[in-house]
Amino acid sequence: GRAKAEEMGRRAEARQKAELIDGLRPDSFNQEDIAKLDSSYVSGLDQDQFAAFAPTAMAGFGKDHFAAFDPNAVAGFGKDHFAAFDPDAVAGFDREHFAAFDSAAVAGFGKDHIAAFDPTAMAGFDKEHIAAFDTAAMAGFKADHIAALDAQAILGLDQDQFAAFDPTAMGGFNADHFAAIDHSYMNALGKD
Repeated sequence: GRAKAEEMGRRAEARQKAELIDGLRPDSFNQEDIAKLDSSYVSGLDQDQFAAFAPTAMAGFGKDHFAAFDPNAVAGFGKDHFAAFDPDAVAGFDREHFAAFDSAAVAGFGKDHIAAFDPTAMAGFDKEHIAAFDTAAMAGFKADHIAALDAQAILGLDQDQFAAFDPTAMGGFNADHFAAIDHSYMNALGKD
């Protein structure tokens, strides 16, 4: 309810502020239009332009587009945008992109998105990002993703998220990670 209304208000404000892209309003682009944008061109797009894009157009962005995005501009993407990304394309994001994401927006990522993340980019997430991930999406984390997380980011995990990790992902936890988590979370393991 309220979060959706806030997201819609944010997007409406961005549409008013966003500069035109080749003479077109960003919210007029569809998936095919997005796919035609040159990767070098998208590096000049700003936060308001990203926020103004319709979520349904997001699947047009590819890995090369994501790699070219200005890290400061990706904060314009909301949860609905993230949910609509092509899972294979998110491998183009790097640590700086992850650090710049709106923490509430990462709740739009599903397990297939997470599974495709470049493990080296994981260090960009902080505890607010981790806390915002949908519990069902946690199954997408792999051991190399976990290993790359900063121990402070692990503080964002709740018990349900911890229990939702694929058992093979647990191999990525190191001593610093385990020192940072609430040990009562261990009670949630093996309940399935």
